[in-house]
Amino acid sequence: MSHSVVAQRYAKSFFTVVKNMDIIGDVEENIVMMRDVFAENVALRAQFRNPILSESQKKQIALAVFGSRLHPLTERLLHFLADKRRMSILPDVVIAFIQLLRTTMGIRDGKITSATALSAGQKDHLTQLFSEKTGFAIEFAEEVDPDLVAGFKVADAGKVYDATLKNKLQRLAKSFKK
Repeated sequence: MSHSVVAQRYAKSFFTVVKNMDIIGDVEENIVMMRDVFAENVALRAQFRNPILSESQKKQIALAVFGSRLHPLTERLLHFLADKRRMSILPDVVIAFIQLLRTTMGIRDGKITSATALSAGQKDHLTQLFSEKTGFAIEFAEEVDPDLVAGFKVADAGKVYDATLKNKLQRLAKSFKK
């Protein structure tokens, strides 16, 4: 079983407990702080994946880095992962928890790739359009790819909506080959 599947299971269980105890706000602060620390510190993430370190050493590292700022339930998660010999997936559990939280809040991540930078109005229009279409508030990351020639491409929840001139030209070329 892959790390991400196992991490999702632990995150889902932890999320359920946190939600039932009605302490999502407190724990969310901890989890976001942990995500930010892991994002900024690649060496720390590597320590959790290091097979030479024991689970208790990994737990001590986590408690040293995060300990004083953690909600007691979040600290119990660290102890639980160490007891189950799963500290290596802690960064993945953090990401999976945040994804669950965002889904519960009705928020999804998407990506807009365009030939030129979009204006704020264009981005807002696309955000509104796709939010209405999907029923989720979508937060788009933007990317500029001049190879698209014109138009844009939107990736959301595994689907790609391609309204680029490059794509239209490729489809036209295929139709001429038939």
